[in-house]
Amino acid sequence: RTELEMQRAMQREVDQERWTGLDRTLQREAADDGLVRVERFAEPGLQRQRQVLIGRLQHLQRMGLASEPHPGTWAVHADAEPTLRAMGERGDIIRTMQRAMSGKQR
Repeated sequence: RTELEMQRAMQREVDQERWTGLDRTLQREAADDGLVRVERFAEPGLQRQRQVLIGRLQHLQRMGLASEPHPGTWAVHADAEPTLRAMGERGDIIRTMQRAMSGKQR
């Protein structure tokens, strides 16, 4: 995959209501106290990734799954992963039912 394709794929994950690769990155980047500090992505080569991760954190905040206790410091709530996984499964079931009802097979 090209760099552009990877950037587009990451951008598509920002607003998804399922557990994503961005969420796995945030999980890995969380410190021992469970907080994600976005200044770690301040290096010039990480600016795009930083913007995408902040976008994802803001989306999770709107969903009630993350908060920003201090500017640039985020807490992803403990129930975020199971909640997002359940939402993803529900979306998969709905798509499968829609295909079945329309007579289309994948």
